[in-house]
Amino acid sequence: MKYLEAAKNTLNMSDDELYIDIGIQISSDSFIKLPNDQYHKNAVKWLNERYESIKKAICENELVKQHTEREVILLIAIIADIIAAKFNLTNPATCAALLVRVGISKICI
Repeated sequence: MKYLEAAKNTLNMSDDELYIDIGIQISSDSFIKLPNDQYHKNAVKWLNERYESIKKAICENELVKQHTEREVILLIAIIADIIAAKFNLTNPATCAALLVRVGISKICI
């Protein structure tokens, strides 16, 4: 995978840093350095204008579909094991599924 290392690096970046980075990338032809809040605004605008196109490209991609399903199932199973070790639930996978749907990155802030 061409962008695996870059993907790993994004895990330590805040949302704001991600938006600023996108803003810098789309402004790469500009010789003038903009304030970070302007890069952020430009990135939000750029993403909003391309949202449907990005969504279509991602959601229709078979590789994305395959990996997403496998990764979600694996994540639910891992979290179910953690919950089972701490709490007495008959089926901890149901609780884990709800937590995964909420989003682990939102829960573990």
